[in-house]
Amino acid sequence: MNTTPKLLDKNSGLFWKNYYPQLVDLYIAAFSGLPWKMVLERDYVEKRLFDHFSRATTQILVSEKNKKIQGATWFDQPTFEELSKMRGDDIVKFLQTKLREEALEDYIWMRETLVSPQLQRQGVGSSLRSSFNQYVAQNYPEGVLVLTRHREDNTGIIKISTINGFHRTGVKQQANIDGQLIDNEFWYKIYK
Repeated sequence: MNTTPKLLDKNSGLFWKNYYPQLVDLYIAAFSGLPWKMVLERDYVEKRLFDHFSRATTQILVSEKNKKIQGATWFDQPTFEELSKMRGDDIVKFLQTKLREEALEDYIWMRETLVSPQLQRQGVGSSLRSSFNQYVAQNYPEGVLVLTRHREDNTGIIKISTINGFHRTGVKQQANIDGQLIDNEFWYKIYK
């Protein structure tokens, strides 16, 4: 049985002592499984997550049981310039157009949703997405656009996103993973 995900206080010593190492472990484990099958060096992951979690706007939701993280999702609000550097101009153009069409000011970049490989397809990811939906409803009463990116063969997260009302943007970005070109597509949802 999964617990209700909770928002972490990344400014506490407890976060850096207890949760950060577990999030690094989760990241390594999740990306070693399907569809990625990647072998990631711990130093690389620690640096990457430190960069993510050190951003002022980053929020982290975790699902844990017996003080062990089962899954996590984190999100933030990069500037258009930062998003362009990370993901390219096409997605920024889409985002700016959609924000204007929907008369919205805010957007959230959902960076990662990870579930321990042995707990996948057991509702952890769905529970995280549900808690994220509650967070958005409480913190963005005027509405917000949520943007994320999914690898084309990550059927689990695509299913969760579809069930939760996310839509394809039509903007894709290729990644070279071990010499194989993989499409990543951006998805979005309007919360009003």
